Amino acid sequence: MKKISLLLVLTFLCTKMSFAQENCDELKTQLTDKNKTITELKNDISGLEKDIEYFKKTLNLLNSEISTEIKDVEFKINAVKGNSNTGQVIVEGVLVNNGTTRSLQKHKAMSFDPQGNKIITYNMTIGGDTHKLEKLYKNVPTKFTVTFDQIVEGTPMIKIIIMDFYSKKANTYKSDDLEVVLKNLAIEWN
Repeated sequence: MKKISLLLVLTFLCTKMSFAQENCDELKTQLTDKNKTITELKNDISGLEKDIEYFKKTLNLLNSEISTEIKDVEFKINAVKGNSNTGQVIVEGVLVNNGTTRSLQKHKAMSFDPQGNKIITYNMTIGGDTHKLEKLYKNVPTKFTVTFDQIVEGTPMIKIIIMDFYSKKANTYKSDDLEVVLKNLAIEWN
C-alpha cells in the first residue's frame, strides 16, 4: 500500500512538474514578446521625440518677432550670431512667398551699427543656394542667411539691415526687385 501511495505521489509530482515546466516555457515566451514590444515602443517614442523637436524648431522659425513683408514676400529673422574670434556675424531667417511664384536672386546686403559704421556684403544664401532660387513657390518657407565679415566685435546690435534681391514674377519679363529693411537686430556673440 505504501508503494502504491508513494507511486501515486511521485506520479502526481511528475505531472505537476511537467505542467510547471510548460507554464514556465509559456511565460518565457510571453516575456520575450513583451520585451520585444517594449523595445519597439521605445523606438517609436524616440522617433516621435525627434519629430517633436523638428516641429518645435520649425515653429520657432515661422514665429519670429522681427519680420517685414514686401511685395507679398515675408521675411523673418530667427538668429543673429556673432563669432568673437572672427568678427563675423551671420543673420539667419526664413522667407515665405505669399503671392505668385517668383524667382529670387541675391544681390547685396548692407548694415549699419548704432555708431553709424556701414558694412556691405554679397555673402548671402537663399534656400541653401549661393546665387539664385529659380522658383520661390507660394507658402513654402525658405531659409536665408546673410554673412557680414567686418562687424566690430562686441557691437550689441545691427541698427538696420537692408537686403536687396533681384526678382521676377513667374511668366513675366518685368523685374519686381525687393528691398528688405529690418531694424534693431540684437547680436548674440559667442
